Order: sequence, then structure tokens, then C-alpha cells
Amino acid sequence: MAQYVPLITSLIAVLGALGGAWVANIFNEKRFQAQAKLEKETQNKKLILGKAEELYLLLTTWDKDVFNYQAYQLAVIKGELTKAQFHTFLSEFSARSTHDRLDTLLPLYFPELTPAMAELRRHLDSGNKAYHAHERNDLDTIEARKLLNASVKSTGQAFKELKKSLSARVHGLVE
Repeated sequence: MAQYVPLITSLIAVLGALGGAWVANIFNEKRFQAQAKLEKETQNKKLILGKAEELYLLLTTWDKDVFNYQAYQLAVIKGELTKAQFHTFLSEFSARSTHDRLDTLLPLYFPELTPAMAELRRHLDSGNKAYHAHERNDLDTIEARKLLNASVKSTGQAFKELKKSLSARVHGLVE
């Protein structure tokens, strides 16, 4: 039996070392998984913040463009600008890339804001309808101005609400 004592001692030492390595591996795996999860969350947060910043900038740019567009429509209705001057403005004005980018970012990264965007477009559309009705002589100047002024106000408010919602989403991520 004495001859087996060194063998048993060595076997216990090997089993202890293997058990220790196994336990250390389990803890390392848990630490690695937690670190990977944290890095993924950090990267996702960084991505969303970047896209939110881009979207906010696009909304601000589009807000200014829409305001100018509606101001020109009002100027035509009031007789301060001719239709030719308005069409010259339109030919120099291109918000297509802004629209394309907005239509990409909003549903992909911020789908909860899609109803607010639909509301904004509805207000914008009401102003366009009033302008075109006046252009076709289906609406008199006073009524067209009234409807377009209401559209300008409601569109501006819709832009504020949309940007406010986006800002709240960003602040929720940062906190």
C-alpha cells in the first residue's frame, strides 16, 4: 500500500489541477460572455446615437426647407411672387437626398417615430392641397391663405414634436 501513496498523491494533485483549470475556465467563460455582451451593447448604443444625431440634423434641415417652401407658396398666393419665380425656386431646391435618408433612417432605427412622421406629412400635404386648389382656381385667395397658414403652423409643430420625441429617445439611451 505504501507503494501506491505517491501514485494516489500524484493522481489527487492532477485531478485537483484539472478541476481548478475547469473551474477557472467556467469563470473565464462567464467573464468573457459578460464582456462581449457589454461591448455589443456599447456598440449598439453608439450606432443608435450616431443615427439619431444624423436623423435630427436631417429633420432640422428639412424643417427649414419646408418652411421656406411653404413661405414661397404663401408669397405666390398673396401675389408677392409669380408662379415662374416659385418654379425657379423649386428648380434650385432639391431635398431628395434628405427625403431618401429620412425614409431610410426612421423606419430602420426609430420605427416608433413613424406615426409622428406620418402626422407631419399629413399637415404638409394639407398645405400643398390648399396651394394647388388655389392654383386651379378652386379656392379663393383668402381661404387658401387661411388653410396654408394653418398648415405652416401645424407642420412646424409636428416637426417640433418629432424632434422632441427623437431627443427623448436619445436621452433615454444616454441615462
